[in-house]
Amino acid sequence: MKKIVLSFVFTALVISSFAQFHFGVKAGVNTSNTLTQNSLNTVNFNSISKTGYSLGTFARIGITKIYVQPEILFCHKICESNAGTVTQNLTLNTFQVPVLLGYKLIDLKLVSLRLFTGPAISLKASASQVSNLSPISLDKINNSTWDWQLGSGIDIGPLTFDIRYEYGLSKLSTPTSTVSGFGNKANFVSVAIGFKFI
Repeated sequence: MKKIVLSFVFTALVISSFAQFHFGVKAGVNTSNTLTQNSLNTVNFNSISKTGYSLGTFARIGITKIYVQPEILFCHKICESNAGTVTQNLTLNTFQVPVLLGYKLIDLKLVSLRLFTGPAISLKASASQVSNLSPISLDKINNSTWDWQLGSGIDIGPLTFDIRYEYGLSKLSTPTSTVSGFGNKANFVSVAIGFKFI
């Protein structure tokens, strides 16, 4: 995974030496799809869709129709699942750094239609939980997680709109035989609107 990220960063540096540059801010909402489990898998949980949000900045460096887009986001995400009357609710605040490679399918003067994909790392800022099951040990929640993002977007003048799917590559926590945890990889769908200052 580190090699992939380094490749994306190297591509961004090469492109930036003779490319167009944009900078802006963005905000969005996200919904989760993840499961609670223990290492013995003794309880079958159902995922509950919960809504969170994200705020941050982005840069876009491109040549003709190809571009690289690094972002720095503060993400508030909620993961919840249940099995009958048993529930687990985990709230995570993270700093997320996606590095996306994109292609403009349509590139007009005022409107462009884009596809993009790339890795993202999330660094834990804080975590809290509500549970009526054996609680998650918050210090066992992983300090960093990886996901792969895939999405599309449209630009209209300085406004930019994105929708993306985040596929979890690493687990949120490591459950034990006695303590439940969000041991599955979390998947998210997010929608965001941004504004390009440059």
